[in-house]
Order: sequence, then structure tokens, then C-alpha cells
Amino acid sequence: MKLRLTIFATLVLSMPMAPSAFALTLQEQVKQYEKEGWKVGLSILSSDDKTISINGNQRFPLDSTVKSIACANVLAKVDAKKLSLNHSMVVTEKNIVTYSPVAKDYMNKPFTLEQACKAANEYSDNTAANFAIFSGGGPEALTEFMRSIGDTVTRSDRYEPELTVNPVDDLRDTTTPDAMSKSIKKILTGEVLSDASKAQLKEWMVNNKVADNMLRASLPKGWKIADRSGASDYGVRGITSMVWSNNHDPVFISIYVRKADTSLDERSAVIRTLGSHIFDEYLSH
Repeated sequence: MKLRLTIFATLVLSMPMAPSAFALTLQEQVKQYEKEGWKVGLSILSSDDKTISINGNQRFPLDSTVKSIACANVLAKVDAKKLSLNHSMVVTEKNIVTYSPVAKDYMNKPFTLEQACKAANEYSDNTAANFAIFSGGGPEALTEFMRSIGDTVTRSDRYEPELTVNPVDDLRDTTTPDAMSKSIKKILTGEVLSDASKAQLKEWMVNNKVADNMLRASLPKGWKIADRSGASDYGVRGITSMVWSNNHDPVFISIYVRKADTSLDERSAVIRTLGSHIFDEYLSH
């Protein structure tokens, strides 16, 4: 396991770390999961770019974590006045795809891009995600957007639900934890988007309704989170996030795990446990 640890001054604020409540450290927990057959990658990035990375340069499928960056691409084009959130499509049997809990209620009705990005980020709606990806210029344009913000790793190749077809070693629609943390930091706190667009994407991610059993379940009291989760039937689970508190600058955490023949709950539990280690070792003081 490749491990890169740098002094994480921002996270610990030069104060002694609280005693760990766990028998294992984060590093040891990852090793334990690997012994059990899990592939694990995680990246913790502070506001001043200090990084803790465990297998953070290994590729994992994006799955539904693509939805946050797809809507970032949309918002960037709105900022450039090349697109409007009022742009709409009519939802039909032809364009609706599996798992569309919000879009299905708009059958034969207009569905705006603003509604689509809200549904994609808050409910992981797949038809909404496809509308966002398409409106931003398609998968190729989304990849170009990521390159334009300095991400040379993350790539978008397909629409839902094909993008969740994730055979081992398939490079399509993949990212790394390191790349995702850096990109989410730039998107939510950098100069990629206008202040209004940053606030809008953050709001959608704060209101994520389908990730309560992962990092949100481990979040220390007083901390807040904006996140986007993902999964596939190929044993994949992922999450990318920004966490912060009133007296602590944002920290960017991306975790991806993979193990065949595991349930969604099992994969979520692994991420939840890793999150507990992260918060206990690096955010509790």
C-alpha cells in the first residue's frame, strides 16, 4: 500500500491530537480492510493544501460522484452566459432512465436544468444527471472542463446508467481520491465558479438525501458537510465531500472502496468507519 503522509497542520491546528477511541489507526484500518479483500483509496486535503493520502492515486469508478462535477460544469457555463438554469427539457419515456425518483414526476412536463442539478445532487436522480451532462456539452466536454481546472485524471465517458458499468481495469468514467479532493476544493472554494454558483452547488450537496449512513453518520458535533455519493453493482462505493465548522476551515475528503459481492450497506459501513477514524484522528481536538 502506497502511503503519503504530510504534516497536516491545518487539521490539527498545532494542538495535540485527542486520544483515539479506536483500537486501530486509520492506516491500520485500511490495511485490515485490504486483508479482507477491499480496495480502498482516500484523500484528505486541508484548505492550505496539506494532504493525507492512502492509495489516493489509484483509480476508481466515479459512478454518481460524477453528478457534482457535471453540475459544476453547468454552473461554469451559466457564469459564462453560455447556458441558463432555466433551460428545460420535457421528460418522456424515451429519455427517462432507471432510478429517477424526481424526474419521473415530470413525465411529459418541462424539467429545468436547475431542477435537474438539484435532483441529481440531492437524490442522485439519473435522468437529471444525464440532462446536466448533456447540457454541459456531453461527457467529452465534462472531461475538458476538468482539464481546464487542472484535473488531468478525472474523465467522463458515458451517460447513466452505462457509466455505472464498472469492470475491473476499465478506465472509463474514473477518477482518483486525490484528484477528486483537489477538484472539489477548487470548485467549491476556488475561482472556478462565481460566488453565487459556488453557493448553489454547495447548497445542493449539503442537501444530499442519500448519504446519511456514510460520513454524515460519523461527523463530529458542530461540523457540517456537503457531499456527493456514488455506487454501482460492481462492488463500488464512493463519496467526495467538504466538511467544516464555525471555527475550522473546510477540509476535503474523498473515499472510494471496492469489493465484489458486497452489499451497498457493507460498502457504506466501510466508508463510515474510515470517516470515523479520519474525524477522530485529525479533526478532534
